[in-house]
Amino acid sequence: MSKYTVITADIVRSRDHQNSAGKIRNGLTELNQELDTAYPFTLLKGDEIQGVLSGFLPEQLPKTIRNLRFYLYPLKTRVGIGAGSINREKRTSNPWELNGEAFYRAREALDHIKEGALQRIYLKSGHQEIDLMLNSLWLLMDLIQSGWTGPQWKAIWAYEKAGTYKEAAKILDIAFQNVEKRCRAASWKEFRRSEENMKQILKLIAGGKLSALSGERITIKPEGEK
Repeated sequence: MSKYTVITADIVRSRDHQNSAGKIRNGLTELNQELDTAYPFTLLKGDEIQGVLSGFLPEQLPKTIRNLRFYLYPLKTRVGIGAGSINREKRTSNPWELNGEAFYRAREALDHIKEGALQRIYLKSGHQEIDLMLNSLWLLMDLIQSGWTGPQWKAIWAYEKAGTYKEAAKILDIAFQNVEKRCRAASWKEFRRSEENMKQILKLIAGGKLSALSGERITIKPEGEK
């Protein structure tokens, strides 16, 4: 059975943000245009967001979550991630109408955050070793990201899109020195290195080449395979 990764998020203190639904829908439209998803990100219940990626913790997961937060800024999000199988018997393009272990794990992860976890991104994959590694990284990356200002978010987005400070400056119509200063103040190089390291870990997991903390190899097998 194919594996999927479900991302379920909600808006922190959503009642403090009037007319936030329009902002969220516009942001999700832009996000979905950039992504190749199994099911696009959609809004439900006024402040809850959900989308589904194909595969067990695919490489694009860290950047997907970062871009989700960029397009929803200045709204702050809590993000629960669940990996595993889903029930696709019902034909629908709406992830809220589906269920399965990946959905249950994403909900459990989000509930864990709401119950007072230190971080605002949390994963439940069904593999404790994987969760320990990735949640430890996300804890520190989230600490860095939580301090980003609007101008820093925009500088990072433009720099990543353009590839150089000078080209990013043209997009933002500011001096390239200001782009560099904002990226440096956001600790972007350090954050990006951590994100790339996480991507490499996800590649190892996908290839079955990652050794668990117990010394045994972690292998993600299709459901039912012995």
